[in-house]
Formats: sequence, structure tokens, C-alpha cells
Amino acid sequence: ANSYYQQTVGTSDNGYASGRQKSSPSSFSVPRLTKVGYETSPPLDELAAMSDADLAAVPNFAVIRPNYGAVQWEGAVDVRGTNLDRVVVIEAKDVAVYHHEEREGTKPAVGTKLNRPATLTYFQVFPKDNPAASVAEKEKFAAKLEKSARRMDADFVSYDMDNGDWKIRVQHFSRYALVVDDDDTSQASEAEEVVGVVFSQA
Repeated sequence: ANSYYQQTVGTSDNGYASGRQKSSPSSFSVPRLTKVGYETSPPLDELAAMSDADLAAVPNFAVIRPNYGAVQWEGAVDVRGTNLDRVVVIEAKDVAVYHHEEREGTKPAVGTKLNRPATLTYFQVFPKDNPAASVAEKEKFAAKLEKSARRMDADFVSYDMDNGDWKIRVQHFSRYALVVDDDDTSQASEAEEVVGVVFSQA
């Protein structure tokens, strides 16, 4: 964490530099998350008690929306000044990080802030949204999920046929969503013009 802090201290979302390490975080440094139904790991109250140095290198940071999905970053990430209300959006079968910023041209460079490798977990993903689907249907669906991950240039991690948890690993962000049509064919697209389906990667 200390070495990572040395690399990242002085860079924050507003672009200003900090010339010294603080013993306690400023109000700007603590990440913001007020959206109902979202939570972080470590919890927000623990983040609020961290120093700026610790906030610059939070290990295994995660944003979770129960019943929808979760994002867990690898290693230590810089969460100082991050407006999680805007930066992270988790919907059913759809996870977006820095989607608005990408459209605006303000997304942090790959390898900085939250634009880093992470594992995405989509909750309750079943063939035709049917948890009671047969084992054969779920096995066929799992194979389609593997193909979808490859189309998104992501690594397929696992699919739990019992609870519907689908995990993929990405190197960086904007938005990753799964679309399944009526005949159960999973699709991934890189075209931002397709409504509701954006797999753009900067």
C-alpha cells in the first residue's frame, strides 16, 4: 500500500496535486456513495476513518448492490475523491464503471483510480430468467456465458448454476452488460449505438 501510495499521491479526480501526506482524510478524499441499495467493502464508515495515504491504496475494494451484482478490484486502488454515485452503476446483468466519464472524455487513464483490473459478479443470471431451468439448460447457458465473456474481451471466471452468480474478470472499464434474446442466445456488442448494450473499452 505504501509503494502504491507513493505512485498515486498527488493525483485525484480534480487533477490537483497534494504535496504532503495527511494524517486524516479531507472531506474531498472520502469517496461518496449515497445511492440506496449500494454498499462498499470496506464499509463507508471505515473508509471515512482512513488517512489519505490509506485511501490512495485500498486493497480489495468492492462496490456491491445485493441481488444485482458487484465489482471487486484487484490489489490496491485509489478511491480518493471518487463519486461512486456517478462512477459505478450496477443494474440487472449490467455493470458500468466510468461510463459517463468515457462519453465526456474525462475517464481516468487505464491503470489509475478505478480503471483497473477487477472481477465483476452478476447475481441471479439464469437461462430465460428461470432459476428452475433444467441442468441441461443451465449447462448450455453456461457455455453461452463463456462465449459472451470472450466477445467482451473479458476472462470467464465461473458460473454457479445453483444461485446464478456469473463472474468475469476485466482489465479496465467502461460498461459490461449481458443481453439474452428470446431463444437464449447471449450477445455482446461493442457498438455504443445499440440501446442498453455497451461494451466499449478505451
